[in-house]
Amino acid sequence: MAEAAYTVASDSETSREEKFSSTFPETTIGIDIGTSQCKVAVWNGSQVEILKNSRKPEDDEFLSLVENVWRSTTPEEVLAIFLVELREMAERQLKRPIKNAVLTIPVSFSSRFQLTRIERACAMAGLHILRLMPEPTAVALLYTLYTKQIGYQSTDRNVLIFNMGAGYCDVALSVTAEEAPRGISQTIALTGSAIGGEDLLQNMMRHLLPNAENLLTSNVVDQIKSQGLLRVATQNAIHSLSSQTSVQIDVDLGNGIKICKVVDQEEFEEVNRAVFDKCASLIIQCLHDAKEYM
Repeated sequence: MAEAAYTVASDSETSREEKFSSTFPETTIGIDIGTSQCKVAVWNGSQVEILKNSRKPEDDEFLSLVENVWRSTTPEEVLAIFLVELREMAERQLKRPIKNAVLTIPVSFSSRFQLTRIERACAMAGLHILRLMPEPTAVALLYTLYTKQIGYQSTDRNVLIFNMGAGYCDVALSVTAEEAPRGISQTIALTGSAIGGEDLLQNMMRHLLPNAENLLTSNVVDQIKSQGLLRVATQNAIHSLSSQTSVQIDVDLGNGIKICKVVDQEEFEEVNRAVFDKCASLIIQCLHDAKEYM
């Protein structure tokens, strides 16, 4: 995300926006559009800086905007709404206009149709996309940069990257050339699938409350509240199981429905066996694809 000087021809040929832009060097931001959250980063000259996400979910004006247009817009228009918010958030913090961006995308977003819709959303948000980068490739670059900064020396030049988000899972194999003085890496194999943390969550929610559709109240508002309580309790349990062998789940969903259950890591793994098997198959596929380059 290097910065370059921004110049204009003359005052007579320059718009008000261009005059403002010429005061600052042109900046490129990196945007990670996640299923559950979004992040914006910028290269500050020495390291990557993650900008504080100042957009709050309880922002009534923003939520009202999304709610009003949700049913009457295309998916790329909805994405553009979020991109505008992220761009304006970055402009407020960096105190300069932002036009250029690099977006990270899941490996499975590979069709021309998908990429075109993303590019269209970016254009609608006033962003010029310099590159759509697979998420594990971005991770590989960051890893290479980090090891270079801390002076890490290793004869192991092959790095397997496993990147699992809420909605997608990506695997990559990155190789750093021995002769590369700056530790430049090359991603030689990529694979991915539309599985992720949301699958783990939904599987556990169904495990904790089978027949949820029949048990929860028919009142829409109460049902949404009950499902929200179950979702939060399940998320907290999954997070706890990453560092604990078992976790106690106690949640009152209302209407006489309560869940009091101890879940251990073995049970969690068994409930999500199919997801983990798919993850393993992605790793095997990536290593297999990399063989012809090694």
